Amino acid sequence: MPDFMRNPPRLIHDFPPLPGDLPTITQVNEVFGVSRDLPLNYVERDKVGNKLFLALAQNHHIVIHGSSKQGKTCLRKWNIKNRALDSIKTKTLIVLEGLPLPPQQGPALVLRSLKGYFDYSDRRFVIIGVWLDDNKLLRYNGDLGGRISTVNADKWSRPELEKVISSGEELIGITFDRDFKEHILDSCLDSVWVVQQACYQACIEQGVISDANEGTTVGSLEHAKKLMDGIVQDQASRAESFIDSFSAGPTTMLTNIYRWTIFTVLACDIARLEGGLSVAEIAEFIGTFGAPVDPNLRDLIRELPEISEFQMHHLEISPIVLDYDFGARRLNVVDRSFLLWLSGQNRVDILRQAGMPGNSLRRWQRDVHDLPNSHHKGAAHPRKPVRAPRPVRPAPRPAADA
Repeated sequence: MPDFMRNPPRLIHDFPPLPGDLPTITQVNEVFGVSRDLPLNYVERDKVGNKLFLALAQNHHIVIHGSSKQGKTCLRKWNIKNRALDSIKTKTLIVLEGLPLPPQQGPALVLRSLKGYFDYSDRRFVIIGVWLDDNKLLRYNGDLGGRISTVNADKWSRPELEKVISSGEELIGITFDRDFKEHILDSCLDSVWVVQQACYQACIEQGVISDANEGTTVGSLEHAKKLMDGIVQDQASRAESFIDSFSAGPTTMLTNIYRWTIFTVLACDIARLEGGLSVAEIAEFIGTFGAPVDPNLRDLIRELPEISEFQMHHLEISPIVLDYDFGARRLNVVDRSFLLWLSGQNRVDILRQAGMPGNSLRRWQRDVHDLPNSHHKGAAHPRKPVRAPRPVRPAPRPAADA
């Protein structure tokens, strides 16, 4: 063996030690944008964070849920890492990210085991999922009642989003133009991801990559409009692919249910979509603009609970776009990037591309879309009285034993 391999030079000692007072440089990608680490401008939402801390202190299993890209993982990381948890009895927290519902195979086994873990173990699970229903897990395991605490991480208030921006400004030493900030906040549909992404892109496009540009003013109204248009267009391919795939349904027999469900979503006002669509509203839309052979209320109640599984396991979409709240019988859009894309589209064109029958589309356009008070040309239902949803007839009672 050569001498240099027996005694390799210890090069580290050939350099003088680094001084301990070097200035810290804050990079833009540590603050804005999307990162696997906690952003430096993380904002605590008191209502949400306190509920999570209380759940930890109660030694429950915890479910953190909400739309995609709304800070669920950051909420978990911040509270478990930074809070004082000395009072918590559990020794082990097991995190399950993106638990599919309905659960299959491995996840289903874990879900069935949660009661046992609660009763006989000090292990606790933190489950993070893309849904809005607080009681979704109870549908699959009723024994979890009283053993889980749910934390809805979906909502961001305007002041909280403003603080996301101002905290970032302070960290990087910049100021965003006032009109830039107002337009982003007005257009983001309360999506923290959109705010983070728009601020990041504005900095990069203006050459700001760290706090070395202290004192710089970033952005303008025109820049904000351009960035938001770009973010919307970035979602187009995924959104259009989802519409085409979802409309086909899992089988030919079920195609009408799925296609008329997506027609209702595409025709609906964004504000109403943010609150969710009841099954009755979907049935009303179909009864008003569909044909007599199209799906009725009973068909929808039977099939809509299966749409999450269809998206995950048949279409292999992650995150899913639509989810069904079984208790409230409500269809929710759980991908805010889809809502953002839809808000910038001509609804007549989108419905035509999705395959809505011509007569139905013309009737909807005449009765809803073209009305003067249809404020963004996207309300789902006409403002005149409409035919009520078809009633659901009760199933016949079984005959009594003789």
